[in-house]
Amino acid sequence: MKHIVTVSFTKLRFVNIFVTRHRKLIFSALATQIFLLSFSSEGMWLLPNLPDDVIEAMDECGMEFDMDAVYSGKQGSLKDATVYLTSGYTGTIISKKGLVIAPYSAVGNYLPDSIKPDSGYKSPSVFKEIPLGNLSAWILQSAKDVTYQITSKLQGVNDEKTIAHKVDSVSNSICSSMVLPSGHLATISKTSTGAYYLYHYKCFGDVRLAYLPPKGIANDSLRQERHSADFVILRIYADRSNEPAAYDNSNQTYFSNHSAVISRNKYQILDFVTALGYPNKSNRQVLSAEIIENYATRYEAQIKAMQFIDSTGYKSLSQKINAINKSLSSLRGSSVIDGKVKREMAFTNWAANRSDFNQVLRYANLIPKINLKYKERCTYVSQYEIINTISQNVETLSAVDRTLDWNDENEEDVFAALNHYFVNMDASKEKEMLVKVLDYFEANIDSSVTVSLFEVEKSKKYKGNRIKYIDDIFSKSVVTDEKRFLKYLDKPSQEILLSDPLVSLVNKIAQARKYMYALSIADDAEIAKMTRVFNEGYAIYKPALTMAPDANYSLRLSYGKIAGYAQDDVHYVGAVSRLSGVFSHSYLVPKTRVDSVMTSLYETVPSAKKMNITFMTDCDMVTGRMGYGVYDKNGELLGIVTSSNAEALTNTHLYDSDYQRLVVLDMNYVAFVIDKYAKADYIFEELRFGEVEKMVKIKEVEPEKEVEEEAENID
Repeated sequence: MKHIVTVSFTKLRFVNIFVTRHRKLIFSALATQIFLLSFSSEGMWLLPNLPDDVIEAMDECGMEFDMDAVYSGKQGSLKDATVYLTSGYTGTIISKKGLVIAPYSAVGNYLPDSIKPDSGYKSPSVFKEIPLGNLSAWILQSAKDVTYQITSKLQGVNDEKTIAHKVDSVSNSICSSMVLPSGHLATISKTSTGAYYLYHYKCFGDVRLAYLPPKGIANDSLRQERHSADFVILRIYADRSNEPAAYDNSNQTYFSNHSAVISRNKYQILDFVTALGYPNKSNRQVLSAEIIENYATRYEAQIKAMQFIDSTGYKSLSQKINAINKSLSSLRGSSVIDGKVKREMAFTNWAANRSDFNQVLRYANLIPKINLKYKERCTYVSQYEIINTISQNVETLSAVDRTLDWNDENEEDVFAALNHYFVNMDASKEKEMLVKVLDYFEANIDSSVTVSLFEVEKSKKYKGNRIKYIDDIFSKSVVTDEKRFLKYLDKPSQEILLSDPLVSLVNKIAQARKYMYALSIADDAEIAKMTRVFNEGYAIYKPALTMAPDANYSLRLSYGKIAGYAQDDVHYVGAVSRLSGVFSHSYLVPKTRVDSVMTSLYETVPSAKKMNITFMTDCDMVTGRMGYGVYDKNGELLGIVTSSNAEALTNTHLYDSDYQRLVVLDMNYVAFVIDKYAKADYIFEELRFGEVEKMVKIKEVEPEKEVEEEAENID
């Protein structure tokens, strides 16, 4: 008979030990995954006010550092090493001299034209590092709960607009009361749980590029769990007083009072980890009906419109269609909608069976009413998306739309778009497409909305001859001929523009679109009110599940473990990927696609063949613009989050610890690239590494005896 012995996470790397009658220990990653005692937690927790039970849970799971090491107002902590980049990504300070590691994509829009991503960039020395324009780095100085200061001013106020106005007024007053020097920012953010936090940041406007790996190290276009060299090394610069400053040649490297220490310890499946960073936005309180509308209804309408355009041969939209289908497939393959529906049904049953009749009246019929509202406007949402998608993808419609929206602020963009239109326009192709668009609208859009589109066409002049009508208005319009448009610009007027026959037609299409949009949002206020009541009731029903507020660009912490997952409940995907995988046939990456220098290192450096590139964790942080630092039980940096599996793309709305995984780039691999591949000695010498820890070996024991441990140096 087999016995299962469960041991504390703080003591053992593998939780489940199977002792056979022959007293042999069998360790299996897959078996462990199946039988593991889950200790991941849903929640992107606000700092510094971490609930005591969350800290206790982290301690039980293996955390061996104090929370002062994460957030402290008195001494350096990981808070001071965690940076919000204004590109929306998280960066982590990894040296006392302000070196920052972030995902490759964090600087994509800030690179000067002289730097080509395929070739990468390595600065020869500190003060040769290249400034990155408007990219800034914000470092949190303090976070304070000011909920009472704001909500106390809202007593007796019920009107939403008045509440919003008062909140803004009080928030501005609180921020203004802080006398801050240049380069400092005070801002207040509201959480989804109704709390208000005052944040004080230092905003460094001088961020420079130290090292950008060439994409050709290994061209990973197949799966994100493998090699991608997805990192960039930046540096923060400050003035002579170590305070924030805009770019200046006299600036010095920023001295950080705390920087992350890179872990040298080996990690295994089930090891405790914690993630720290600035997740952008999540909406975990969203209801199933809203998800269905925002994704299924809207996406399916967009696909329908794009397929129509694609079928005409006007332009190929297959890539866009495939991208949307991928998002839809990800949603359908996840448990998001089912999970939300089950949650809502359970809440409705709970509310219907309350002993308090007032609660029954207030909560029991909320979900059916909300679902009905979304159902009633489904057609309007769909038809709005169809009109909008076609208007955006048919060049003549898009050009006229831009002209109608022309103002002093967007004049340069409008002229650039029209110039592109005139240079590339194929008149016969555009006219043919306009005829097909009107055919499509007539067949697929509510006739009460589109009737005005066909008034001129059905007049005595054209007698329903659509081809003749389009040909005529196209030949007369100022927007279909550059010379006519330039002549119009000599004496521009709204009256002349609106009397243009083609502009008039497109304007009617725009009006139909606006009308459908208005119908699609008509019940928003009522739905929002009912949703707030639902969240109020759900906090009574499941208070423990409403504690963690949604992400809102503020500093958050989550915890979990290193773990693979069973894809489709069939194929097990291991937690760790190695450099050897890039060169193996099992990964389907031909060696010719791998950089020759990396190939040479792989063949000559003994440790390279066993080197980890990435690992996966079930920490709860939203995907998108990531870069979160991931730390081991000692608070040392294991890596940064650079991507996720497909299942995690829906974690904005629902967390699923069984399937959603973040992909973490291993810091020791980063150090290997910097040291061996790039030979960026001055960067490598600044990195701080932790000490290698003694490992634990598990003794074989009798089934009826307690499990014992024996420390052994494995070096």
